Amino acid sequence: MADLPSVRAEPGHVAGAVPGTDTLVGPAATPDAVLAGLGRYRWARFACHTTQHVAEPSRSART
Repeated sequence: MADLPSVRAEPGHVAGAVPGTDTLVGPAATPDAVLAGLGRYRWARFACHTTQHVAEPSRSART
């Protein structure tokens, strides 16, 4: 799939607006690292390619 160029700048913008922001980008964004971080924060932002299945949401997926 095509690259998501705006995603590269996004963590810096969010960190500038929300003190205490933690980011996981590229190889650091492993499933284990993401799961470990989810318990520490009230909000999570994911930037990735996905497919949405509106009629059957459980069929939606990361691509």
